[in-house]
Amino acid sequence: MEESVHQELLTDRERDVLSLISQGKSSKEIARCLAISVGGANFHVNNAMKKLGATTRAQAVALAIFHGIISARPNSPSR
Repeated sequence: MEESVHQELLTDRERDVLSLISQGKSSKEIARCLAISVGGANFHVNNAMKKLGATTRAQAVALAIFHGIISARPNSPSR
């Protein structure tokens, strides 16, 4: 898929969770950062993984970086 198609497939929240995963955050830490439940964090992670065709969180992050959806630089905005 084209990068722009990948970008449009993911919601802002899905990009946020992938960015936080890339910083080494756990689901509990992601939930705390985004003021959502752990279940909500996992929901967004799993949706992003499905949309990217990833089988692991690490693969989802790698694909998101590869397609320019999130930045590889720590603490940089994902949008």
